[in-house]
Amino acid sequence: IGLSKGRLWDLNGCEYYWGVVPHLVQTLILGVLSTASILPYRILNIVLAGANTYLIYLIGRDNFYWRVGLSAGLIYALYPVAGIFDIVALQEPLALFFALLSLVLFHTKPGWSGLFLALAAQSRTEYWLVSLIFVAGVIAVERASQRAQAFALSWLAVMSLFGFLFRHWTSNAVYPLYWSLFSVFGGWTL
Repeated sequence: IGLSKGRLWDLNGCEYYWGVVPHLVQTLILGVLSTASILPYRILNIVLAGANTYLIYLIGRDNFYWRVGLSAGLIYALYPVAGIFDIVALQEPLALFFALLSLVLFHTKPGWSGLFLALAAQSRTEYWLVSLIFVAGVIAVERASQRAQAFALSWLAVMSLFGFLFRHWTSNAVYPLYWSLFSVFGGWTL
């Protein structure tokens, strides 16, 4: 269908299950490089895998101790499943990058943290549920602090934009949240 019609393609709704952001990034990369090869996106995933390892190190270092961060980063770097997923053209490395970047930035730049968490949710539908729980937890713990407000409002702004687009495209703004719950609970019908 194409971006001129407001959608990337029509897979009977499956494009909403897989998330919009990785496909937009892939479209941008392929358009800028003027190629149909998936290799540039695979290279991006490898770069993101290295960045994810570093972000895991930062989270461990900042929240515990530098040795914890180093151990966690090494465990992730040597984890064979991550190694396989990071070299193929899937959306997991990008989604994990946005989620980890959100955690790293939460204490210093909560507005950006909320934005990146919402982008993670738009990369993998499981992050819809995770981000909703995280935002609710931040609001419950931090209450009306400036950090909680900036975090929640930036997350809500991005999620509302995508909710509007999903509503416009499918007449159902909670469709990805439903699939997120469906996949998390192993296919139970809700």
